[in-house]
Amino acid sequence: MHRPARLSTCVIAIAALLVGCSSSPTGSTSSAPVELGFSGSFTGPFAAAEKSLREGFDAYVKSVNAAGGVNGRPVHVTYLDDTSTGPGAAANFTRLVNENKVLAVTGPVASAPCDSMAQVAQARSVPLLCFVSGLDTVNPAKPYVFVTQAQTADFARPTLDVAHTLVTGSSKRAVVLSLTSATSAPYNDATTALFKQDGWETLSLKLDASNPNVSAQLAQITSFKPDIVTGNIIDAQTEQLLTALANANLNPPVVEVGGNPSFTVLSKHKSDRLYAINQWGYANPIGDGSAAGGVKAYLADTKAAGVSPEGQFTAIGYFQAEMLVAAVKTCGSSCTAQSLRDALESTTVDSDGVMASKGSFSATRHNALANMGLYVWDSSTSYMKLAKADLQAGR
Repeated sequence: MHRPARLSTCVIAIAALLVGCSSSPTGSTSSAPVELGFSGSFTGPFAAAEKSLREGFDAYVKSVNAAGGVNGRPVHVTYLDDTSTGPGAAANFTRLVNENKVLAVTGPVASAPCDSMAQVAQARSVPLLCFVSGLDTVNPAKPYVFVTQAQTADFARPTLDVAHTLVTGSSKRAVVLSLTSATSAPYNDATTALFKQDGWETLSLKLDASNPNVSAQLAQITSFKPDIVTGNIIDAQTEQLLTALANANLNPPVVEVGGNPSFTVLSKHKSDRLYAINQWGYANPIGDGSAAGGVKAYLADTKAAGVSPEGQFTAIGYFQAEMLVAAVKTCGSSCTAQSLRDALESTTVDSDGVMASKGSFSATRHNALANMGLYVWDSSTSYMKLAKADLQAGR
């Protein structure tokens, strides 16, 4: 695995204690820090998910700085809270560019903050790297907007492929669940359309993330008697779903996508009927029992940072930092925001087991990850295992 060079000190700015920066996005050949911005949803409904993404990002930056940095310069990150809102994120982007002179901004775990910042990124010609975005934000590719995970709609084809594997009888009844958000709803639309085209009888429901009580929808689901349940929903809703299915003496496979359910839910239930389609793996030994090199580094870096490697989005935050640092290294000592954009479009990162596939961008594709893996609990190791590899994103 190719890993970037690393520096000896880590300077992380907390949102409430902003540190002024002297570097400029027009480039520097000095040993001044590489300035990056992180606008995250540290308060509000996305705070729990954002915490794990930030922890992964922070862990990689600390490891880079502890080992020598990039192009002879430490990496300095300014963190700002967008309060889980689009306007807050857009204001943060402007502040990070104007006051902190950042080369790029990353951070949002949800699509609404990303979509709002994307407009500013384009106007200011400063790269933005998000976890997820709305469908129109990166399709077609916008010059300064990059996203690590595939669009939720692109989990539709892998979901159908998995359904063909898990449902072998003549009955083909599928429940498709999502949230009502701009990120999640396209998964429902695309997956429902594919299942119907394939001859499945489907029940399609969109749930409100702000209302975890979904008892009315659960009654519909149990009455439908599904052969498979697929979804992109929050943990509280997953817990209710599993309870309702058990109470109704139903045991269909439940397949969730895009980081759901969390490892907390998966490890609690230890079920061989609860699956996750993800673009990142789990931080456990794989294959013959020996951890891949990238997984070993990930475990060591998260341990050194004092964070759990099993956070819901810790691995993707770590990977986002890998992508940005790799691009900065390619960009060189006189890197500017504009030349960093060009470097991102030629960046490929092999996380060696942390992600389900290599991540790369091109001039026409600004989604980094294309392949996915299907994971399920393995009672023999008391951990998650890869049940099916190389699922191709598509809708």
